[in-house]
Amino acid sequence: MYLPDTLSPADQLKSTLQTLPEIVAKEAQVKVAEVEGEQVDNKAKLEATLQEEAAIQQEHREKELQKRSEAAKDVEPERVVAAPQRPGTEPQPEMPDTVLQSETLKDTAPVLEGLKEEEITKEEIDILSDACSKLQEQKKSLTKEKEELELLKEDVQDYSEDLQEIKKELSKTGEEKYVEESKASKRLTKRVQQMIGQIDGLISQLEMDQQAGKLAPANGMPTGENVISVAELINAMKQVRHIPESKLTSLAAALDENKDGKVNIDDLVKVIELVDKEDVHISTSQVAEIVATLEKEEKVEEKEKAKEKAEKEVAEVKS
Repeated sequence: MYLPDTLSPADQLKSTLQTLPEIVAKEAQVKVAEVEGEQVDNKAKLEATLQEEAAIQQEHREKELQKRSEAAKDVEPERVVAAPQRPGTEPQPEMPDTVLQSETLKDTAPVLEGLKEEEITKEEIDILSDACSKLQEQKKSLTKEKEELELLKEDVQDYSEDLQEIKKELSKTGEEKYVEESKASKRLTKRVQQMIGQIDGLISQLEMDQQAGKLAPANGMPTGENVISVAELINAMKQVRHIPESKLTSLAAALDENKDGKVNIDDLVKVIELVDKEDVHISTSQVAEIVATLEKEEKVEEKEKAKEKAEKEVAEVKS
């Protein structure tokens, strides 16, 4: 490729990158950023890694096809040599050749089977995506009900506190006897508190039902709006479509990178989006690496937010 001498080094590099294949260009951009000491986006790193993995898989498939083709060619000449027969003799069955061909193909089968078992297919990614959508809806619905219940509790508490405050102020002048809550108001307050208790119990029961058969009561692992148990995820995937139990277990283990029995739905959605975008089959170990990278990125963001908050508080104190 010819580049004019009038272009600056930066423009020459930019033009060169534009002519490269997408996979090579992304990898080159990441390497250049690292050499120059710039902060490299983790998402760009993941995309480059996934594209590289797709190229490796394609190369592996081509080599496998080439091996099969060569094996078939090696068997064919032996059949041609064995074909001529003496006049008057009956043709003999070619059983040894069949056995030889079967043995040649069988040698590669364990490799292919092992590779397939470790991969997460596009279909399984779609199942995982559907399961996440259902779990997010359930979490969102239950969270909304809990928030509304908390607001109702606060209203009742504010009413009681206001009433006590009024009585306290009137007691200073001896007029508290003129202010007393009516029987109807007392009955209404009592009824509202009973309803709050019933709704609170119902929500708790719903939370227990979501985890029924998934978490032992002794575990006591809290789950928030964006956090689910590994067992919840497995059951949700089973409801979407049938997947072998061994595959579900290995996939769940890869998603639960820190082995605490919980998975962040937001992280899971990010993994699904990245893999779906590249449209490649990846292994469970690669999924674990992506989850670990996302968790590290979140921790860095949390530290930065905490630092900014602390600096802001210090600045407010000084002012």
